[in-house]
Amino acid sequence: MNQQRESYHLFQAYGLELEYMIVDKNSMNVLPISDWLLAELGGAAGSREVERGSVVWSNELAMHVIEVKGNGPVSDITCLHQPIIKDIREINRILLKKNACLMGGAVHPWMNPDTDTGLWNFEDGPIYSALDRVFGCRGHGWFNLQSAHLNLPFCGDDEFARLHAAIRMVLPIIPALAASSPFLDGQDAGVADARLRVYSQHCNRLPEAMGEVIPEPVSGRQQYEDTILNPLYEALLPRDPDGILCHEWSNARGAIARFDRNTIEIRLIDVQEHPGMDEGVVCAVAAAVRLLTEQALDDMEAMNAFDSAGLRRILMETIAYAENALITDSAYLRLLTGNEIACSASRLWRQILARCMAFHGRERNTAEWIIDHGTLASRMRQFANQGMRELANRLCRSLETGQALWPNGIMNGQ
Repeated sequence: MNQQRESYHLFQAYGLELEYMIVDKNSMNVLPISDWLLAELGGAAGSREVERGSVVWSNELAMHVIEVKGNGPVSDITCLHQPIIKDIREINRILLKKNACLMGGAVHPWMNPDTDTGLWNFEDGPIYSALDRVFGCRGHGWFNLQSAHLNLPFCGDDEFARLHAAIRMVLPIIPALAASSPFLDGQDAGVADARLRVYSQHCNRLPEAMGEVIPEPVSGRQQYEDTILNPLYEALLPRDPDGILCHEWSNARGAIARFDRNTIEIRLIDVQEHPGMDEGVVCAVAAAVRLLTEQALDDMEAMNAFDSAGLRRILMETIAYAENALITDSAYLRLLTGNEIACSASRLWRQILARCMAFHGRERNTAEWIIDHGTLASRMRQFANQGMRELANRLCRSLETGQALWPNGIMNGQ
């Protein structure tokens, strides 16, 4: 969501941000040319974003990554689908000048983050330089990751507390629906969601920035600031005496409060092979959060009784095994589904969505297709014997055509 102070009540509006890689069409290696692309899209030299009607394209930390987002809050995420698809195709036509194209997926399967890209050093460059100075941004956890950020609004302290409690419960199972990064450094990473594995470690220099990935339970804004933001700012100041990074966005947890725009931003969703699949994933996550936010009227105390370390353990299982993770925490299962029977993460998602009666249409069909046929990570592994370059080529084709990656070709109708 663009930064504006208008407040929306729970689920009255949404914000969506998607990140993509720029790659060479022949080698499929990353190309650090986002500054050139933004200029070609109509921006001034070195500008960090370009408005294009209902969407905005902007830079990211790494020079080979570009982000697209809604140009302000939207009442229906699905309205962004066609504008984003249209722009992706137009951008691919522009990138042909450099023999390049966009590629989906949460990480590049073989790039070397130390040598293959660079740090954005144009508009807002001092912020990125400060991040590099404090954290050291060379590495997969900074330079090689693409995510889908979902912003959900709140109005007032009560709505914030309920929304935050619900989001904490959903975060651990997001990779079971969204994992799309099984390869790293040219080989199988040994986990379904390599992006989140490296993301969970990328702030090790300053543990206050990440905590347990799952944010701490809080009862309202004041406790959030006392528990999360103020300790972070205090830890940053010796390393960042000018206070360049002392802002809410320096909080690197899997969901962060943005009081400057009255939203909570969910960061644990891997970007998919094309926006239609992202639509299914983010709408399913939003539906699950909405279900639990309504439930939080009665169960917020029970939700906040789950400590972040315990929820992180569930998250690490879904990072490793995605939809095949076994969820055994009986209290967690009881809160999400009403029963305590251990089950796979995919079955848990099916049970949750069965309770989301208002979740329907194309986006529900897409989410259920993923549950039936596997996360993108699982489907990508079925291409491993064809080589990394062919897999990368397939991901580029999926993004261009708007069709799901499927082992027998490209699955139509998603």
